[in-house]
This record gives sequence, structure tokens and C-alpha cells, in this order.
Amino acid sequence: MLMSRRHHGREIMIFLNVELSRDDMNYFRLPMTKRISFPLKVASIIVLAAFSGAEADQAVISGGGTVRQEYDSNIYRTNRDHVSEWTTAFSPTLIFKDTTQYHSLFFQYTPSVIYSDLTASERWDHWLSGRYDMHVTEHVSCYVRDTFVQAEDPYNDDETGIVLADSRGRKRYWTNNVAVGLDYDYAKQSFIKLSYVNLVLDNEQDAYDDYVKQIPGMSVAHLFGQHWQVQADYSFTRGNFKQEADLEKHSGDLYIYYHPSAETKLFGHGGYAENKYVEVQQNDYEISRASLGFERQVSSTADLRFEGGVEFLLRDVLEDEKSFYYRMQLNKKMQQGSISLSGEGGIDEQQFNGTSEGDLSRYWQIETVISYTLTQYLLSSVSCSFREDRYWELRPADKEEKLQAGASLSYSFGRWFVASVRYDYSSQEADVSWRCYDDNRVFFELGLNKDFYRW
Repeated sequence: MLMSRRHHGREIMIFLNVELSRDDMNYFRLPMTKRISFPLKVASIIVLAAFSGAEADQAVISGGGTVRQEYDSNIYRTNRDHVSEWTTAFSPTLIFKDTTQYHSLFFQYTPSVIYSDLTASERWDHWLSGRYDMHVTEHVSCYVRDTFVQAEDPYNDDETGIVLADSRGRKRYWTNNVAVGLDYDYAKQSFIKLSYVNLVLDNEQDAYDDYVKQIPGMSVAHLFGQHWQVQADYSFTRGNFKQEADLEKHSGDLYIYYHPSAETKLFGHGGYAENKYVEVQQNDYEISRASLGFERQVSSTADLRFEGGVEFLLRDVLEDEKSFYYRMQLNKKMQQGSISLSGEGGIDEQQFNGTSEGDLSRYWQIETVISYTLTQYLLSSVSCSFREDRYWELRPADKEEKLQAGASLSYSFGRWFVASVRYDYSSQEADVSWRCYDDNRVFFELGLNKDFYRW
């Protein structure tokens, strides 16, 4: 339960939830040369939180807990001899939020202790996230963000850039993402943004490659008159892999926007990326794209975005390729829910998806998410997605199809309690049988959230 109170422009919020998952003690045996000290990160964020909230007139700590029972029918994502598992998890979560006119601080930590009926043992998972935003002046702002995850289940977060393929199955790993940025808004819809991202993946097993990914970037935009805007983006990616060849990538995008009205935006887009593998020149390639698109606020409750064009893959040794490129997104809010429909296609690079499989592919995918409030206390959601990849460098399999679907119900009662049930299904079909699998997962959860303390 999240509580807040304003005083002289300040808002302090602290939330304590609960979710637990033990193999985690192995984390402290990881090589010091590749990891960021977990205890140091926890201490530094807590100190920052305490310092930030010292000036606040009101703070709230809330607490609770979640107990979860889970069934997974195929924990290793294999095509035969499936291994199933029942687990019981207890997870406490601490969330602290401090917001004033000039800065905001967010901190969340979720340890989880998980008992497995299959192995009759416990393992520990950790999820830690912190973010600090500050307005240095009226036009200049900066941020620092950090997300640490230690777990076995694949984890995906578009905001932090952590993407681990579901086909990995249950494999122990830890990952940490640090990002810093500086934004300068010097005029209306005109800005300069600088950023740096450092992403680390460390697998407990040698089956998948570890890496350190660094991405410095820059974005510049300027508004000409009332209707025209130009935006240019550039980033450099350095991927240091433990087993495979290291990667260097230069990528840039140019957008030209035209605003005929407040509800409509038209644009043209050109992009280019150059990928070079250190000491493995035959794998070097370039990707260029050209597209046109629009964004439209259809109504007060619906918006639509579409972009379509073509992409070209130019390779030093292997045959060149081309692909249709598109992006689309439709969002609709209803009185008792919302619906989202999205799709995309083109050329995808998957060097950082946490597997040792082929990376370059021509793909297309579609996804829909529907949420609906059945009653005042009963919420429901349904999701479904399908993706097809045709890999150019993966042999003997060159085609892969993935289907994922899910549904959930949650019921709130007694002011502080929430009971929920969720079902997830995933299936993968490929040209060779050993890459095929299907998996069913069922979750039962009971949570409690309640105010603890205010000062």
C-alpha cells in the first residue's frame, strides 16, 4: 500500500510489499572482477534515501507480504523428458519514494526465498532498483538509475534494456544495469540529451556467454517554426564477451517531424548501424533503413502510431539481405479497462539476449494486452503474442516461431489484502526438434499491504 503526504511542495512515499525467492548465497562467490558489490549498492542507496528524506516533513513506511505457490511444467524448456516443479515463495519488498519540486528519489528492494518441492531445498533471489532525478536548473536535469537482478527465471525490462530469452529456461544468473543521463531543454521541443549505460550479465553456468555492455549516447532535437522538428540520435555500443568475439557498434537515426495539427504528427526516418567484431572480420555487417510514419491522437481515449519502410543488411563476406520494416501501436482506454495492440517487424540483432544462439534474423511479431475491471474489487487481464524469426546465420535451424499467452485475476478484500491467480503459456516451434518446447505455469498469490509508520 502506497501512502503520500505533501507539505511545502514535498511528497514523501515509502512502500513495503513482500515477495521472496536460496541459491543466492552463491552470488557472494562470484568473481569480484566482474560484479558490483551487492551490499555496497544496498548501503549506498539507503544512505542516499536517508539524506534525501532528511529535509522532508512527512514520510510513510508501509509493509506487507506476499506468499506465492507456483507450478512450472517444463523448467528447462526441453522438447522431451519435461521436468516439472512446484515452488513456494515468500517475498518482502521495501519501497521508498521522496518527491520535491526539484528532485525525486525512488528505491525498491525485493529479496525472495523460494522452496522447491523438486529438490527439497531453498534458493534466494534478489531484485534491487534505485533512481534519482534532479532539476539542476529550469532547463537542465540529470538522473542516475541502477537495477540489479539475481534469479533463475528469464527477466525482461525494456526500460533498463535487460532482455533474457525465455528459451534459456531455469538458469542461474545475475545482471546489473547502471544508467546516467543529462538533459538540457533549451527551447520548446528542442533539447540535448547525453547518456551512458553499463549492463553486466554473469551466468553461473558456462552454457551461456557472459558479457559487459557499455553504451554512451547522445540525442539532439530542434523545433523550426511551429510545425517542423528535426531529431538526431547517436550511440556507440561496446560488448565485451567472455567466450565470443567482442563487438563494437556505431548506430545513428535521423527523424524529420511535421506537425500539421496538435493531434497529428508525420515523420520520416533514416537509420544506419555498423557492427564490427574484434578479430573476426567475416562477421562484420551494416544495417540501413528508411521509413515514413505518423502519430495520431484519435480521441481523448485512443492514440495510434504507425511506421513502415525497408531495411537493408550489407555483409562483408556473406550474402546481402533486405526486409520490410514496420512499427505500430494502438492504445485504447475504456471506462472499465484498456486495450493495447502492437506489432513490429524487420531485421533484429540478438547478441545480448543471454543465449548462444544465432543473432541476425528477419522477424515479425504481434502482441495484444487487455485489462478489465469486472467489479470494484475484481480485476482481470489477458495477453497474447506471436513472433516468427528466420535466422540467416543459425544452422541447422533457420526458422523459429514463439507463442506466449497469459491471463490473471486479482481480488482485493479487507482493505489490505489481495488474492490473485495467473496462468502463463509459452511455446516454441523450430526446424529442428531439440529447439522446440512448450511450458505451462500457474501462480497463486496472497498479499498483505498495510501502513507501518509515519514521521
